[in-house]
Amino acid sequence: MSTPPNQRDSDDAHREEAGEEPVVVVDPETDPALNEDLDEDLDLREFEGEGGLEGALSRMRASERDSLSLGWDEDEDELGTAKPRRHPYLAAVVAAASVALCAWVWPDFRFWLESTPRDVGDAQALFDTPDADTALQNRLVSVTGTPDVSYAARLRIGDQSYRFVRILEGGDRLFALLPDQEGTRSDEFEGRFTGRAQRLSDVRFFDEVVTYFDNQGVTRTHDVTMDALIAGVQRGFVEVPAEGGSSRRVELASITRLNLVVDRGESKLVLGRSTWPDDETAQAAIAGLNAPWAQLRTAGANNADDPNASIKRSYGRRFVVGAPAETRDAMVAKLNEDAGITGESADPKIGALGVPQRYTYAVRPSAVTARDGTVEIDMAGVTTSPGFEVRDGVLKERDLGPNGRLVIDAGDVSRIELEERLSVDRDGTIILVGRTPEGQRTAALMFVVVGLVGLFNMIAVGIFVRRRRDLA
Repeated sequence: MSTPPNQRDSDDAHREEAGEEPVVVVDPETDPALNEDLDEDLDLREFEGEGGLEGALSRMRASERDSLSLGWDEDEDELGTAKPRRHPYLAAVVAAASVALCAWVWPDFRFWLESTPRDVGDAQALFDTPDADTALQNRLVSVTGTPDVSYAARLRIGDQSYRFVRILEGGDRLFALLPDQEGTRSDEFEGRFTGRAQRLSDVRFFDEVVTYFDNQGVTRTHDVTMDALIAGVQRGFVEVPAEGGSSRRVELASITRLNLVVDRGESKLVLGRSTWPDDETAQAAIAGLNAPWAQLRTAGANNADDPNASIKRSYGRRFVVGAPAETRDAMVAKLNEDAGITGESADPKIGALGVPQRYTYAVRPSAVTARDGTVEIDMAGVTTSPGFEVRDGVLKERDLGPNGRLVIDAGDVSRIELEERLSVDRDGTIILVGRTPEGQRTAALMFVVVGLVGLFNMIAVGIFVRRRRDLA
């Protein structure tokens, strides 16, 4: 319907008074230019070709479905740029986070897959090969071993109390964590440990364990030969036997104490105080053996202020006799026969007793030197007797050298012990006693869900990359 001319003029007059431009109305029936523009906008050539109108509509719908299939809209402008609904970088971040979380939960998921405990037998079997214990981590295992009750620690984790013990066969590489049970003594442990095997450094209380053992000064002993000690002093380390028949290197710097056990073939004879009531009768009985001798004094035995004086006196009167060890039994028999003692008595105050006389020198490794078949010991701070030697037919205590060192024949050293300070091996194994796979159901479910989320996001990233590559 067209607007009357007089009404248009009136409206234009009002717009001119208001300062507005007049509205131009074009009649498509009378304006041929408008018809040409409409023909250009409605280009029917779009509907020509394969399929005609229906083919064109089908191609338009396929274009729309293609953009929706990737999860983003393509609102294309003149240059054909895309505006994704979800940025592909976000999918990549989600995929990477899912992989990291799955890696963190993987040990619990792997343990959840266990069914029955794997019996590895004695704890020593864990160390038959260097990587044997590593292969058992996050597995359900059953191990037999000897707990070190001397250094058992008590831990509090949440509302539960636990006991942490070292298994002796494992040295510093095998430990066990046991939940406390009512009615069980703190020093009572079973010889079998069943639970989850895990790397020691992976448990959350690892730092507390290291601190505890450092404060306790836990050590383990290695027996070595004199030749190995002499070679070790020159090299700075000693080769000691290790698990599985091999050997390992122990640095002398990690040795806290060196114990030299010296046996010169002497005998110690202990005479009961009831049979020999005073030193004179006891000395006369020892002199009747016709062998060099010396009396050992028990410090504090005759001291009235010493609370342990009565206990020390009950030890008997002690003598060192310089005679071959094979004559010891004969000397004891003669002492008892002369005193009228028949048969054996469990009372240490009655009759005589003979034992080997040995000397143990506990010193620092740096206090020992070996040369020309002899061993020298720096006796500074050492309270052990230097031993005895025969001088003028009498057994007297040995003299120290001018430098305060004791010289010992290497052949008299019967045993050498190295006390190595225990440093907890962070790659060692701990048995979490009582832990079962059923307790890891939540971790297993998390692993599956997070893994699926990560998989879907990786697929989306892959589709995006492939599409961009095809468009390039």
